[in-house]
Amino acid sequence: MSRTGSAGRLIPPRGAGRATGTTLGVLMRKTDQYDDVITRLVQETLDCCPDNWTHGTLTIDCDGQRINYKLKNEDEDGKAGISDELRALTEEFYFCMADHGDAWTQAVVSFQITDGRVGFDLSFQRP
Repeated sequence: MSRTGSAGRLIPPRGAGRATGTTLGVLMRKTDQYDDVITRLVQETLDCCPDNWTHGTLTIDCDGQRINYKLKNEDEDGKAGISDELRALTEEFYFCMADHGDAWTQAVVSFQITDGRVGFDLSFQRP
């Protein structure tokens, strides 16, 4: 039985400027910026899950006009909720990457909790 929390919302308007960079320093800052938002996204994802979940998947879809997200676990009881903070972080994550030329149409965060340790995998579909 699938247990899912899902929602969607329109993407808020953003400035027209796009950040680009080709130097190593800019690339390092870009990676550092991704690490911060990814860490916060994974933590909030975990906070939105029932305590009994040992794994789950957050799927974020973006068509350029709207962001939709769902948080699910096919194997364990309980229903996830989508907090306002998780909604905001999905948008921040999308724009953080898109503003650096790394746009995607889908991002999937799969997490596992083993012996109290959290691991996660992140995958993308690109336009």
